[in-house]
Amino acid sequence: MPSAEHELPLEFVRNNPEMTAVLLEEAHNVELPDYDTVQTVSGDCADLAPKDYRGDAVVCFAKRDGRNVFAVVFEVQRDLDSRKCFSWPVYHATVRARLECPTALMVIARTSPPPSGPASRSIPGTPSTRSSPW
Repeated sequence: MPSAEHELPLEFVRNNPEMTAVLLEEAHNVELPDYDTVQTVSGDCADLAPKDYRGDAVVCFAKRDGRNVFAVVFEVQRDLDSRKCFSWPVYHATVRARLECPTALMVIARTSPPPSGPASRSIPGTPSTRSSPW
């Protein structure tokens, strides 16, 4: 059962979703895109039509005791695809959760695809998404 310590900040956010912008902009220097409304939506992460997300390659750095210390998900992109800024974070977060270590996403592309906006931001406390032209 969730504790009050866990639930109180969430109730604050649920009851005052507009404060999320203040937290992001003032406490974390995140510039939000222009928007008209803000609302809470379901936090359920179930996918009724699951998609198969697979990184092209994953490299994991570990200690001798088997503890994972860092991972890199590699993605090769031959052409620009503006939708990738929405799927790349899935690879990043999934590998991070599976290997339980900081994780980076390395995109190898012919041109530097500039993912931008909140969908392309890395998970706090982990390296940013990097792009490298080939």
